Amino acid sequence: MGAQMGGRAIVHRTSQIARATPHGIILHERRIAPFAMLEPVGPDGSHSSYGYIMILLNNAIASIQVGVEDYIAHDERRALSALRNLHAGILLLAKEQLRRLSPEGSDEALIKQHIRLKRSANGALIPIGVGKKTVDVAAIKTRFADLRIPFDWAPLDRIQAIRNAIEHYHFRGTAAELRAALADAQELVHRLLVDVLREEPVARLGQKCWDVLLDQNAIIDKESRACAASLAPVEWLTQRALEAAEEGLRCPRCRSHLIKHQGAPVTDPAELDLVCGACGVEFGGQASLVATLNDDYYVDTHYSVSDNDPVITCPDCHAQTYVRDDAECAWCAFAMPAEARCSVCDAPLEPDEYDPTAERPLCSYHGYTAANDDD
Repeated sequence: MGAQMGGRAIVHRTSQIARATPHGIILHERRIAPFAMLEPVGPDGSHSSYGYIMILLNNAIASIQVGVEDYIAHDERRALSALRNLHAGILLLAKEQLRRLSPEGSDEALIKQHIRLKRSANGALIPIGVGKKTVDVAAIKTRFADLRIPFDWAPLDRIQAIRNAIEHYHFRGTAAELRAALADAQELVHRLLVDVLREEPVARLGQKCWDVLLDQNAIIDKESRACAASLAPVEWLTQRALEAAEEGLRCPRCRSHLIKHQGAPVTDPAELDLVCGACGVEFGGQASLVATLNDDYYVDTHYSVSDNDPVITCPDCHAQTYVRDDAECAWCAFAMPAEARCSVCDAPLEPDEYDPTAERPLCSYHGYTAANDDD
């Protein structure tokens, strides 16, 4: 259904909003105004033909379009500008979803850095946004998780890492880095616009901008296949490592998945001589697996209600590659021996309690009491 106002069509949509309750945050439907419906306003705040208020979605689209324009200018001086604009645009898309989910009358609470709660006349808890500061990347991830919006943030982390590398390592960035960032941006923009915001990318971004993003994705797909072929001969010691390699190992610095083995084919993972096709850094197989597991278990690590991290340091090879759910190290295949028990209470030891060199192995509790007794 549509209506006309000031010569502009109004198309009403429905959106979920968040409501705080004593039992947590729940979502329900409400009708929202369309984003095409922008109110003209002058520099002094008065209504005029001066222009239209730019809301989050419009700003997000503009940032992404400018980032793409920076990229296709083929000017190395604009590489950092391209990444900054893409990164900013993607964050604004995520904030737009939080804005849509904010309860009416909450001053866009879910995009505000600080929130206070107040009770309505019927006793319901209502979140109210405080101040003008909006949420940063970490807070956006937390609120998506709290609202149970499934989303893979790894591509955004890779864009941020490439941006940081260009910004802090005193080089302007390679063409491969920008292609990788554009491909990750395309993936994120598609997920946020289509899957989360229910918008059409071409309609919002324009055909030219969307085609540029799609072209980079196709190039990255070709490079990814070449990387996978270079790793195919490797005989990984665990299923977890094999799956990580098949899905794409990560660069420890920029988190790109364009990881290729240099030189003659090898079967031993320890002999891998890897190079990142995005940022050019070289590293071994173990370092790449550590970075990959860190990305794969990011959500579980940061949002788990348990104190036990899903990936910890292996007692044997000392890499951050021991996966609790697998009960083995993804890199060296170490598994806890059956005789690994506390010498005091005979309880089975956890991997982070186990020290193969200890004369009297102790569980955490008895290790703590022994240390206090020594004091």
